[in-house]
Amino acid sequence: MRIVVLSDFKHDTLRHTQIISRKLVKGLLRNGHDVLPLSYRNVMRELSPIASKRWARRIAKSRTDAWCTALVADYQPDLVVVMNFRNFDRHTIRAFRQAAPKATFMGWYEDSLDGFTDLARGITQELDWFVATGGGDHLRHVAQSCSVRAALVPNPCDPDLERPYDAERGYACEVLFVGKIEHKSRGTDAGRAGLIRAVAGRFSLTTYGSLGGPVVLGLDYFRRLAGAKIVLSVNASNNIRMYHSDRLINSVGCGAFVVGRAVPDGQLLFADGKHLAYFETPNQCLELIDYYLDHDDERRQIAKQGMEHAHKAFNCQRIARDIVDLATTGHYDAPWREIF
Repeated sequence: MRIVVLSDFKHDTLRHTQIISRKLVKGLLRNGHDVLPLSYRNVMRELSPIASKRWARRIAKSRTDAWCTALVADYQPDLVVVMNFRNFDRHTIRAFRQAAPKATFMGWYEDSLDGFTDLARGITQELDWFVATGGGDHLRHVAQSCSVRAALVPNPCDPDLERPYDAERGYACEVLFVGKIEHKSRGTDAGRAGLIRAVAGRFSLTTYGSLGGPVVLGLDYFRRLAGAKIVLSVNASNNIRMYHSDRLINSVGCGAFVVGRAVPDGQLLFADGKHLAYFETPNQCLELIDYYLDHDDERRQIAKQGMEHAHKAFNCQRIARDIVDLATTGHYDAPWREIF
């Protein structure tokens, strides 16, 4: 198949190494497909006389749409996968559909569905398929309100990068939390900030992206996950069926032992006590951290099993195959399958 992946590939930042779009492209290529990656934001900034993202959108969006549409018309894809819904709108997708009338259009929404915006809704209404990293009532509502087929597709893992690293150059730490405590664009678990501060008050907690800790990107991000004895995983939203931030798959894939906030039916993805340790309350979280810091062999064994499971079940090549199966047959085979 010829497949366009329309996204923000973040070529101007180290975050490029981490993003889901890059993993999808790798998986599709390894499955034998030809792929045209279109980094919409980067093209728009190149075509704009002012590099600012906000001004580039105002000045260069029409030129960017015209240029990208010309590429799509020339390529004549069988499938277009739309990712990163922030930088374009439904008019961009309409132009693509006119340029490639025989293609199937699928959107992959990477964030928690409680942050689904009107912009994202407008784009989704132009698609044939909508897939997201969370399911349940949130996903069903998108399917019904946008009149689109919808499915759950979990975050992918790239074993080339998400793997154990030697704990060198100060990467080793006791307990690690990466990410913001609060999000402006979507709901934030009311107990998240208090829990993280409680962990910091009782254990040696290293933070990146919050509580004064710097942002960490690129391979440094994976090395720091791999260097932690315990990685704390608490989503901004913990009420969406099977939804986890991609930091969970990043952490487990790097061989880290994860103590994670339980989400509905999360055990369909990772089994408690086998691949990681789930908690329901702050006290349970503190007890689990305390226990597993004192039980090295048990912690390492669970972390090893979790990594092996992540590399096999969520390998980007496997997830890319599920994406194509959905687009071509309307079905994929997995224990966590959810299709509306």
